[in-house]
Amino acid sequence: MVNIMNKVFADLPKNRLYIILGTVSSEDETRFLVNRVLNEVKKLRHGFTCITDLRDFNLSNGINDDFMQDCQEILWEGGIRKAIRITGVTDIGFCFDFEKKSKVWPAYQTDQVFSMEEAESSLDSLSSGRN
Repeated sequence: MVNIMNKVFADLPKNRLYIILGTVSSEDETRFLVNRVLNEVKKLRHGFTCITDLRDFNLSNGINDDFMQDCQEILWEGGIRKAIRITGVTDIGFCFDFEKKSKVWPAYQTDQVFSMEEAESSLDSLSSGRN
């Protein structure tokens, strides 16, 4: 069963991918998420941006987080320009290996913010040439 808090969707006018993760509790769910990322990236143009909201992310015990790297490879191969990761203010010490860049090489740039509004503003200014 797929957690309804996990959402992956493309915003075509903004040429942006949104990945919103809650609890991931099975390997089936990780496969679903990877496939969903692949399908949504196919809808976007080269140079797209991505917001990954990890404020409610929780990986159940025994579930491998390799799916994160699989998703990053899809983003890289799809032509990502920049990603923003949203974490909760209390998660400042919480850090993935790809804090400032993706795990895949060549790496793409990622920034960390604490709200969807910050993420949207940062990427919207990038699209308009102000950043």
